[in-house]
Amino acid sequence: MPAQSRSTQNLSEVMKPTVGLVPGDARLPGPNLTRSTTLHRATRTLLGTALLLSSLSGSPQEGSGRPLPTLRFDPPVGFNRVGGDLFTPNSYHHASVKIYFFRPFSGKLEDEVATTLMRDWERELNRQVRYVAPPQREKMNVPGSDAAMVSVFAEDYFGTQAMNIQVSVVKSQALSVIYVWADREAWQYYHDALDKFLKSIKVEAEEKPPAATSSPQQNAARRSIAGLYLGQWMTETRFYLLSEDGRFYRGHRLPSAPGGDIRRFDYQHAREIDPDNSGTYKVAGSQLIFEVAGQNLLAVPLPVEGNVKIEGITYKRQTLSK
Repeated sequence: MPAQSRSTQNLSEVMKPTVGLVPGDARLPGPNLTRSTTLHRATRTLLGTALLLSSLSGSPQEGSGRPLPTLRFDPPVGFNRVGGDLFTPNSYHHASVKIYFFRPFSGKLEDEVATTLMRDWERELNRQVRYVAPPQREKMNVPGSDAAMVSVFAEDYFGTQAMNIQVSVVKSQALSVIYVWADREAWQYYHDALDKFLKSIKVEAEEKPPAATSSPQQNAARRSIAGLYLGQWMTETRFYLLSEDGRFYRGHRLPSAPGGDIRRFDYQHAREIDPDNSGTYKVAGSQLIFEVAGQNLLAVPLPVEGNVKIEGITYKRQTLSK
């Protein structure tokens, strides 16, 4: 039967048939494990899964060579952001939210969801998923997208039940995927928070860099100060990375880029996984102004002989090899 379109406002209705399997005492296939054994094995496996997913997320890297849409959402309440695209609970509960931001895609979404994406998910979990019931798939209305689908299923997770939710979003020949996993207790505890998170998902067109709409004088000013600036706070290295087209990213240690070439740094991906430290900058008179989400973050004097002082730390511009 063809999938029916649903609004994100009614996402809970999509989940209800499968959610009903989770809180109850339905019999599960597999061994009848004791609670202590189950929790021990679940904790050990979940920790390994979280580390694996975190390692896959990595640092901002080179993009696809063309503008990609931007996935927007309100982070799930009660979860900590780990590595930019992985969220885990700030409690003892076992759950995770994994975000795959937009990447180039061609094909039919329904086929991709039913085959490739499910195999990818099992491979990253590093175990075979034992379904309690077949996955339920429905079309989903995600604002700004061309198409979206949600897949919901419960699984036998070492003798206890766990919820899996996969949201796949397509926009302008690009695909983003969101995975939610929670064991029975975590699902009961975080159901409302995860429901609100899923309803908040939307898609925005890729913003043009400031240089696309700036005056030639402003662009020339940016080119004169763009580069990597390193500073030291106690024993920690901090950096500001300024692009020639008006974007910036700041962080700790050193930024990561393909082949170590900082000129290939992916500012868009940085903005997606670390929005609080990504934005744009402009030159206004004798000041350098940094903006995040359209709001002024801070204003500092322009660099002098390659040095700029930001929040009490002196950052020195680095010479990059050609």
